[in-house]
Amino acid sequence: MTGILLNVDDTETNRYAKARVLRHAGFTVLDAASGSEALALVASRRPDLVLLDVNLPDMTGLVVCERIKETWPDILVLQTSALYVSAGHRVRGLEGGADAYLSQPVEPDELIATVRALLRMRQAEERLRASEARMRFAQEVGGVGTWEWDPETDTHTWSESNYRLVGVPLDTPLDAAVANSTVHPDDRDRVERTARESVAAGTPFTMEYRVIHADGSQRWLLARADILDQRPGGGRLVGINIDLTRQKQAAIRQKVLIQELHHRVKNTLTIVQAIARQTLRGPGMDTVALAAFESRLANLANTHDLLMRDDLIGGTLQAIVTEAVAPYAGGNRARFTFSGPSVDIAPRVAVPIAMALHELATNAAKYGALSNESGSVAVAWAVLPHDRLSLSWTESGGPAVTPPTRQGFGSRLIERVLAHELEGSARLDYRPDGIVCQFDVASR
Repeated sequence: MTGILLNVDDTETNRYAKARVLRHAGFTVLDAASGSEALALVASRRPDLVLLDVNLPDMTGLVVCERIKETWPDILVLQTSALYVSAGHRVRGLEGGADAYLSQPVEPDELIATVRALLRMRQAEERLRASEARMRFAQEVGGVGTWEWDPETDTHTWSESNYRLVGVPLDTPLDAAVANSTVHPDDRDRVERTARESVAAGTPFTMEYRVIHADGSQRWLLARADILDQRPGGGRLVGINIDLTRQKQAAIRQKVLIQELHHRVKNTLTIVQAIARQTLRGPGMDTVALAAFESRLANLANTHDLLMRDDLIGGTLQAIVTEAVAPYAGGNRARFTFSGPSVDIAPRVAVPIAMALHELATNAAKYGALSNESGSVAVAWAVLPHDRLSLSWTESGGPAVTPPTRQGFGSRLIERVLAHELEGSARLDYRPDGIVCQFDVASR
């Protein structure tokens, strides 16, 4: 360990002896014989530590120490004296600002060990300050505040960033009333109940709540906390607050945009339906084609409704399947069986699957298992590796199946939509006892 030391002593032999020991230990040593000379060197060289004798010709070492600490509090002072060696003198020196006090004569090893210990202490303090500065910076940039609550004394401790998060001036005396007043009135009981239940059970918690600033603005916070100093009946609750306001505002904007988009999609589908009716109206109108077209549009509209239900952006596969086949159950849902794990799928996946299932159900109602009173359909799915999804549609109990001589629109739609939109495949198997269709598609 190295550093710059200032050796202050009016006795030349003492000054030389201490300087020799310290230089031999690897330190750079400056010398001063008076208090004024010492203060001048401190101002110009800023040593790491001042080895300061109490008895100086122009002013006492106690005065020099006080002046050093007033202007440069980070400079270490090791007070020494051969005259003032009582416990009272040492206490006075330490209370005057000295970081340590040694009586002379002092053993070289003790002097070096004391100097090194003081320098290590300063390095540790510097590292701690740097760490705290980095923590404060990270908290400010990340919108994070730290806090503690001791339920036994009902005392609260906040970081500076937490004061700013909840909108309380830094110079405000912090107590339970202040802490509780920042919480939104509608959330106050829930926040207090959650905190007390956490302390009583000795378990962590995570919750969202709102705070109200003095200007009336509202912010959303995510609180996470755990118990420290666990003891019978409780312990200190230590946690963080994370500012969620921007995320909440973004979610609200996104919801409004999605609702507007959904509204426009439904309007577009209505316009398309009106155009189709106008186009196909008149002599020779193909009522079957029009009905099929409108049915497909209705299925698209229902799928969009499902994706928007309960503010979902996407949906579960079972909900998509159930919605797609609901019009064909004929009041008897027992004709359909569903099996598979709970799977969340994205909108880009939900719409093509719903369209494919609608085509299969329409075909089953006309020619397959749903065209009589005894047929049934089993829909099963499984999650595959790499975000893939397998889904099967199996008909049974319907009329005997004869493979078609040409590919209809429904089968072309199934194969093309699934292949192009979902990087997948669909295989239709016209078995005599019922059609089987197997999907293999992306789930995201």
